[in-house]
Amino acid sequence: MSIITGPIKKIYTKKRIISLQVQNKVMYFYLQRNLMKRFGRYLVKGRFISFKTSEESRIINKYKVHQVEHFIKIIMQRHRKQVVYYDISIVQEGIRNLLEKDSYRMFLDLELSMHPYYKSRNFVQEIIQSGIVVEDSTGNIVESTFDFVKPVKFPRITNRTEKFLKITQEQVDSGIEAKEYHAKLKYLMEKYDPVIIVWGKNDIIALRDLARIINLEIITPREKFINLLQLHKNYFNLKNDIGLFRCYESYGFEIEEQSHNALEDAKITRLIYHQFIEVCNNRKYISI
Repeated sequence: MSIITGPIKKIYTKKRIISLQVQNKVMYFYLQRNLMKRFGRYLVKGRFISFKTSEESRIINKYKVHQVEHFIKIIMQRHRKQVVYYDISIVQEGIRNLLEKDSYRMFLDLELSMHPYYKSRNFVQEIIQSGIVVEDSTGNIVESTFDFVKPVKFPRITNRTEKFLKITQEQVDSGIEAKEYHAKLKYLMEKYDPVIIVWGKNDIIALRDLARIINLEIITPREKFINLLQLHKNYFNLKNDIGLFRCYESYGFEIEEQSHNALEDAKITRLIYHQFIEVCNNRKYISI
């Protein structure tokens, strides 16, 4: 990939193409939809931008373009003052500061019931398995819990759920009630007041949905969550989501067999967190 720097000459919004004055020639660059959605409002004629681009060119709408891979900086010089609209180094510094908060950390993973193989408008996914690891600010584990949780709306799990998660109806039936799980989580939140570290946003939504289903208070406000997947995407300028296990392998770990066990996944999330902190502090780069 090449790093391109220069002032924006023109923006073709519908085509998702921008032109830049690069040295003595005009060059054209193409943005994928997600990049245009995220950065489009900052792309204004005259602003200086720096980004990485593909080496290969192609023809799009009669323009010879290189594809923008990710942005590094978007700035504007105004009255002897530099206005920064985006700077990846500032984003990365913010992530480092966020990860090093002096507090307890709860690593949480949930497994949800899955839709049947046929379409069902009435089906609701519910928490059926929970894994939690709590550590103190020095990284020492102070709690580790695993629970099956009985679903409320659809007590019988689907064949798809059994097959994918490799669990049985008997295991789910032996679990704790949803209200008991809610109380257990509330106890841990009150005891440790932790930040909650998850991989992706599904678990955040699932806990909100649980409170709604059992008609109890939401005890895990959004500001308590750290979405480790999103931080990886922001830090490494990734376009697409990556799976927990793929990221785990990117840090040099080996997985003999991928299991869908909430406690094991919570432990893996914790290991990734600590590896990620090391990468951030040493300003290293890994290929994901």
